[in-house]
Amino acid sequence: MAYISVMYKNLFFYFVLMLCVGCSRYPACEPSVEIADDWKTQTPCDNGVELSQYWWEVFEDPILNDLEESALVNNLDAHAALAKIEAARGRAKVAGASLYPQLNLQTSDSESGLFLRNPFVSALSQRVKQPQSTFLFNLSYEIDAWGKIRTGQWAAELDELSSYYNYYSVLLTLTGDVASFYFQLRSLDSQLELLYQIQFLYQQSLDLTSNRFNAGLVTHLDVSRARLELDQIGADMVDAYRQRALTENILAILTGKAASLFCLESGSLSSFSPTICPDLPCTVLENRPDVARAQAQMEAAHARINVAKAAYFPSIVLSGSLGFSNPNTIKELFNWQSRFWEYAYAIAQTLFDGGTIVGNIETAKGVYLDQAAVYEQTILTAIKEVEDALINLETSEAQYRIFTQSVEAAEDVRKLSEEEYKHGLVNYLNLVDAERSVLRTERDLIQAQAQKLIATVALIKAMGGSTDRF
Repeated sequence: MAYISVMYKNLFFYFVLMLCVGCSRYPACEPSVEIADDWKTQTPCDNGVELSQYWWEVFEDPILNDLEESALVNNLDAHAALAKIEAARGRAKVAGASLYPQLNLQTSDSESGLFLRNPFVSALSQRVKQPQSTFLFNLSYEIDAWGKIRTGQWAAELDELSSYYNYYSVLLTLTGDVASFYFQLRSLDSQLELLYQIQFLYQQSLDLTSNRFNAGLVTHLDVSRARLELDQIGADMVDAYRQRALTENILAILTGKAASLFCLESGSLSSFSPTICPDLPCTVLENRPDVARAQAQMEAAHARINVAKAAYFPSIVLSGSLGFSNPNTIKELFNWQSRFWEYAYAIAQTLFDGGTIVGNIETAKGVYLDQAAVYEQTILTAIKEVEDALINLETSEAQYRIFTQSVEAAEDVRKLSEEEYKHGLVNYLNLVDAERSVLRTERDLIQAQAQKLIATVALIKAMGGSTDRF
């Protein structure tokens, strides 16, 4: 009883010490980035569509929907990000396991032999066998008086949360890339269709010019110019084929398929473009998974500073054993006389470590300041990406309107040239030139439409996609 009384007195002393000094915390800092109330690029927005969990469905393209679904299921980067969540969840469980008592079973059955020699009477020397059998439950528990274990668990849970946000960020980037490259591929398909028509008209122009040269009506210079235009359009077609093949290979990787086995049939670029109304800057920052990930990483680094500072304080461990222990055979192990119990406590305090604790605290502070800078930089990058997407969308829409007018004007010229040709006022080359002008402006219009769709996708990505997670 006297021993128990002394143990309680010592424990009471350390609990009083805990209440007096506590565990001081390193102050957390708020981001110093100034956030505007609205965007610099103001765009009129009426009747904007509401983004759902599968935001790409606003483009109303079933082929795009199938590609996005395939990417979500098969993309290996998404699989890797999901595996990181499992790893982070496991580390969080390990970090929190020390908050609970640790119970284990120890059982053994041994026998040792020792020769005891009598220095006076050698006949009395003998070999002694000593059996030993044990069956014990051992219990140990570290009192988290300074919050070291709880804070370490909180830091691990923040790492797990960060891995979730990293997964959503990977999915957002993945789905955005699939949509962007898909619209780029469809733009190339539409351009190739136009280039075929332009090549046909250039070939007609070359044939007519050659006939006029043979008739002595034009010089060889006119024939060379017509052939040059035909060769240039042929080179443009080869380059368009190259770009389409490379874009198709990128889509294969994004959808988790081998490029050699992936083939997407040709199609035309959709003229439909949904209207997206940008959220306020504060709402965008709350919705972006990369910003949330950086914030969680910063908070985890801050928590680990307090974990490092907790090493200044002693560790208190309670332990005990209960079971059977018998120095005879195992048959007598579970007799009541063989019962065994033991309890103890241990208090360990570091007195000198050569600066290890100080170094760990400085390291943790440095990691925290690094993560705080990354967090602020992520905020600045998020704002920049929205502003870039807004200005790109605004200029692409302006270009689309201009090229639409150009196509209408070129079409009017073509109709007038056709009427003049019917009445014999101009020759066929003038009509061919007018038709080529229509096709060239239509190609510019296709490129402008593709840029508008890609800018719309970029705006959705910059705003964090939908507020609903996958």
